[in-house]
Amino acid sequence: MTILAFTVGATLAMASTPATAQSPLCPSEGEIQDMEWVSRISIDGNSVTIPKTGYHDTSSTAIATLAVGQSYSVEVDVWTNGAEYNEYVNLWLDLNQDGTIDPTGELLFQQNASFATFRTFYGTIIVPASAFNGQVYGRIIMQYDASPALCGDYTYGTTVDFRVGLEGGGVNPAAPLPPTDVIAVAGDGEATVSFTPPATGATPTKYEIVSEPGGISVTTTGTSVVVPGLTNGQSYVFHVYAKGTPAVVSSPASLPSNPVTPQEAAQVPDPATSTGSVAAGTAGAVTVVTVTLEDANGNAAGGAAGLLAGAVSGANTATLGFAETVTPGIYEAGYTPVTAGTDSIAVTLDGVALSNAPLSSTVSAGAASAAASTGAVAAGTAGAASVVTVDAA
Repeated sequence: MTILAFTVGATLAMASTPATAQSPLCPSEGEIQDMEWVSRISIDGNSVTIPKTGYHDTSSTAIATLAVGQSYSVEVDVWTNGAEYNEYVNLWLDLNQDGTIDPTGELLFQQNASFATFRTFYGTIIVPASAFNGQVYGRIIMQYDASPALCGDYTYGTTVDFRVGLEGGGVNPAAPLPPTDVIAVAGDGEATVSFTPPATGATPTKYEIVSEPGGISVTTTGTSVVVPGLTNGQSYVFHVYAKGTPAVVSSPASLPSNPVTPQEAAQVPDPATSTGSVAAGTAGAVTVVTVTLEDANGNAAGGAAGLLAGAVSGANTATLGFAETVTPGIYEAGYTPVTAGTDSIAVTLDGVALSNAPLSSTVSAGAASAAASTGAVAAGTAGAASVVTVDAA
């Protein structure tokens, strides 16, 4: 490849700031982006937008998963201020996962071109068979007028750190073994995952727990952790990875946990916020007692029929058994009074009286029934009136 070089006539003031890196790789940063900058990188068709800056770290998640021996596309979009500049682009991968890139042995992509305004540098990389499986850090540097060094400050350009997954290669001997005995317990929108650390091999520095589906990830240095952000009603399993040094060194995935399905937590009914009601009754007809159960925050509390008890005393006596209606938190019980008068109805929730108990129901007499009514008449005397008495009930 022909290397084109030229001199820029203008002199620019340069900010002197130390090179930085958020990934474990060595510090690297371009000082000025007024002349040229990177706006996008892509590996195997997976693109990441890059802000106009001297250093950008996008290594929190993997851009792509690559198999050793295969060819993958690389694209780097570079802009200039409209003038023609000669720009160099290099790409490295930490193939042996030691946290320190070999500037020559782990350089996989190198191009340069002279252009104005915009150019996409594109080509392919092939991951060598000697690479270790798992997550690896990578670095792309675009620099003006010289092939970039892996580390340190430079005047014009952009450094981008990223991460990819590798598969089909060797096993890193420094990687821990996977945890065992992964157990999940469902909660409300979450699950608690516990596990046993590997008994042999390299000592893990931390553990990463990943949900399936969803890929929700949490890390811990302990052996139990809550995974939040799950969808109630969705079934999940979890894999645990033991992490080594550097952070991308990882065990294979553990065997999956038992499947769990998070559910909305049942509301706990509170007698202080729960109430009962009963209408006036009529002898011979069913009187319905209605109870509304709520938690301490006023939310309907379903599934608590077994905690309710009721007893009728006064003009009538009865024991009440409550059942939940189709409306969550609403329960009903019925009894049939036979005697007119006033009934007192005690309702308790797990042994504690409701806030407005006891309830009171005034029972009125029902319509007369021929079957329940009786008549009587005394022996009569000729010439004298006989009295017939009817007791209507």
